[in-house]
Amino acid sequence: MKRMLSLILIFSVFLCAVLSGCQGKSTYSISPDLLMALFGQEPSDFLLTERRWYKNVGIDLRECASIDRSGNLILKLNNNEKEKVLTYYDNDLDKLDSLPQVEILEQYKVLKITGTKVSVSDIIANEFGLLTIHEMAIRQLFSGVSSDDVSVTVIVEDEGTNAIVYEATWPKEDINLSVNNWQFSG
Repeated sequence: MKRMLSLILIFSVFLCAVLSGCQGKSTYSISPDLLMALFGQEPSDFLLTERRWYKNVGIDLRECASIDRSGNLILKLNNNEKEKVLTYYDNDLDKLDSLPQVEILEQYKVLKITGTKVSVSDIIANEFGLLTIHEMAIRQLFSGVSSDDVSVTVIVEDEGTNAIVYEATWPKEDINLSVNNWQFSG
């Protein structure tokens, strides 16, 4: 009887260890189209390319990645890995969102900038990072938005009239932030 209880206890500990190793892993599927829009690469090329920011994030995402039968890049991250990636991305987004003229809305789907031609130009030149759209897209993926539904709409609104002077939705449209082409009131 003791031997049977010992075997059950050992099996239970083993089962818990196996299950705890699988728990905490989140799976994210990134379609080839979205991966191309984010990184400019096909999934197979993503697995071959080391990125400089891996050192800043603290993990090499290629170690967590595979390609499924449909050609999607599959990332499997534990909570710690996910937090490292989000912390890296959130630093820039938090800084941008803290500006009174900028709002990040609808769970990272909309970036709205309100101001004059000069203030919007300053935000675009000094605060809007090259990776802002990328950061918002990753945020959406990690919060459970399907790869096919990831999009970021950039809206620029004239502070004086509340008129929308620019609107585009990525990845269907390129984001072209050129204040000289927009009609502000002042």
